[in-house]
Amino acid sequence: MPEHPQPTREALELLARPWKPNILWYLRFESLTFSRLRRKLGGVSREVLVQHLRALERDGLVQRHPQEERLEFSLTPLASTLEPTLDRLYEWWHRHMTDVRRAQESYDQRIAPSPPPPAAGYESRP
Repeated sequence: MPEHPQPTREALELLARPWKPNILWYLRFESLTFSRLRRKLGGVSREVLVQHLRALERDGLVQRHPQEERLEFSLTPLASTLEPTLDRLYEWWHRHMTDVRRAQESYDQRIAPSPPPPAAGYESRP
């Protein structure tokens, strides 16, 4: 067992942004232009997608391919080594998402704040 969780934390930080796993997911199947990737992701702003693509490129996971009038993105060989890990995470989530949601609901019900007492002079009357 590792002595320190630092490598795990650093590895998870590579994927910690909300859109990064989805970007990697779509690019694993084909190279995509910026606009096509954005359409597939749905709901991501242009600025956020640019930031995430640049970060993934900096990390060595995504590469850009300038074409005549467009820019395509694809996974690097390094990113391809993440595919089994992402697959296992995906499988884990589908296997356990009901349990996780049930635990979240149970927790939320246990810690739900009680309704505040009525303000003075506004007590409900039968």
